[in-house]
Amino acid sequence: MPAAQAQTPVLDLCPQATWTRGFNIGEFIPINPSQYWQSEVMTATPLRRSYGYEGEVVSTLSAGARLTIRGEVWDAGCNQWMAVEINGSRQFVHGHALRKL
Repeated sequence: MPAAQAQTPVLDLCPQATWTRGFNIGEFIPINPSQYWQSEVMTATPLRRSYGYEGEVVSTLSAGARLTIRGEVWDAGCNQWMAVEINGSRQFVHGHALRKL
């Protein structure tokens, strides 16, 4: 995980993230399985092993690819990284690359 894992509440840095109350920067925010949602990749974008721009790129997702969102993480730059499970492992996509279906 990136070094910005200090115990800083997401809301202190990213007030637009009103649903993150109680979670810290760099902390995984899970979604209840009954509330997983589908999204579509808007433009080709990297799929990363961990959240953040420093996360190792596993592959590139093509525009139109559909994903099931299972959670999110916010970094110290107020970037939202959406968690998906691919081949049994959690991976991350920048939230701006996705459109909720």
